Amino acid sequence: MHFPLSFLQDQYDNIASVTNKGLELLDKYGQFTKELSAIETDYASKLRRLVKNYMIKKKDEEENM
Repeated sequence: MHFPLSFLQDQYDNIASVTNKGLELLDKYGQFTKELSAIETDYASKLRRLVKNYMIKKKDEEENM
């Protein structure tokens, strides 16, 4: 499918608009993944701490039996 150059030039504003919306979406997605990563890192750290604390308590309970 071949379009004349004048057709593409007439569509410049539409192409620029779609491109800018795509870039905005990528920026939002990038920010989302950064925030999600921070939340997951914090969650993993707290989960490890919880498991560590539980394992120490479990060991103490076994010694008392």
